[in-house]
Amino acid sequence: MAEYYQFAHSVQGYNHIKANKVCQDASGECHFEDVSIIAVADGHGSDNYIRTDRGSKFAVSAALTAIKAFVQEARENHLSTVPDSETELIQVSKNILARWYTQVENDVACEPFQPEELAKVSEKYKQRYAFGQYNAKAYGTTLIAVCMTSEGWFGIHIGDGKCVELLENGTLCEPIPWDEACEQNITTSICDSDAIEEFRYVIQKDFPAAIFIGSDGIDDSYSSEMELHELYRNIFIVFAEHSTEVGNNEVRDYLPKITRRGSGDDVSIAGIIRTDLSEDSVAKIRLCGEEIRLKAQLEKAERTHRSAIEKRNYIENNMKRNRTELQKLTERLLDAEAGLKASEVALYKAQAEWKSLQARLNALERDTLGNVAIQAENVVVPDSDAKDLISIQDAAKSEVMQETQGISH
Repeated sequence: MAEYYQFAHSVQGYNHIKANKVCQDASGECHFEDVSIIAVADGHGSDNYIRTDRGSKFAVSAALTAIKAFVQEARENHLSTVPDSETELIQVSKNILARWYTQVENDVACEPFQPEELAKVSEKYKQRYAFGQYNAKAYGTTLIAVCMTSEGWFGIHIGDGKCVELLENGTLCEPIPWDEACEQNITTSICDSDAIEEFRYVIQKDFPAAIFIGSDGIDDSYSSEMELHELYRNIFIVFAEHSTEVGNNEVRDYLPKITRRGSGDDVSIAGIIRTDLSEDSVAKIRLCGEEIRLKAQLEKAERTHRSAIEKRNYIENNMKRNRTELQKLTERLLDAEAGLKASEVALYKAQAEWKSLQARLNALERDTLGNVAIQAENVVVPDSDAKDLISIQDAAKSEVMQETQGISH
């Protein structure tokens, strides 16, 4: 029979520490006889969920208690602890919801909502809480729970976060289907009115090397599925090659680093680790991880190489096009330079002809004025007609000037 060890840890998010915001994650584990149970809950970050940190703790408590009761009752009645269909797990989910709602209502009864709690709550929810309606919304949370027995294992999940299974051959998978309603900051929740219809399940009759569950603060801290799976594989190797105590300490000490360099959100990891695997099996799991890592590295190098080839080809094609364009432009430049030289010659010729014409016109003007003056001097005019003579001379000069100007224009 396979032997397992379980652990569960939650750490306040780096951003929540800076904002002095309480940790809204919760996790827990339970072990009795040959049964291991783990649970992780992630409270909602919206201001309307004012007691979500309590809600996540209630969800973990309800899950551990309800699943333990289910296994014990099954054994008392000589039934399988790992059901063949989801029908029995739906009943377990209903039991979890009932226990969670009871804790919520007891908490509200003991500590009614205070005005300072409601300060940032929207008017819609503030009115509901004031009249005792939808109290559960204030405690909203996601939930993942897994139970391992000597007959196999099963999982129950509502909301985001992930369940990751590590097989003996070293591969990892996510056996619980993803909920498409969970995207960005929106998630299904245990506080939803139709929550029982939003639970997803997994039932397996195998005995994997390990099962891990983590809140979305873990998922969002890694850029790819491969990196997330590598985290869980490494956690298993630490447990397998050292001890459960060392593994526990390593996980607990590493979580603050994950949130600081990653999502900044609260982070939770719980796991069920098989402790009876041989050294060869552990080595195989390690080598499988190396193979996956090196394969990803090779694929990345190949993509980079293809990209470099495409870039080189693009540049070469541009160079060819540019050389052709350069040749055309060079020919056009030579034509332009030839045209420039021809225009310079034409301009010089036109300037010379213009200057010659100006010189001829100036000479003609001087000759015309000289002839008029000589003729005027040779004419004898009576004194009485002196004024008229002056007028005639002036008129003659004016006529010459007008003719000269007409020629010059």
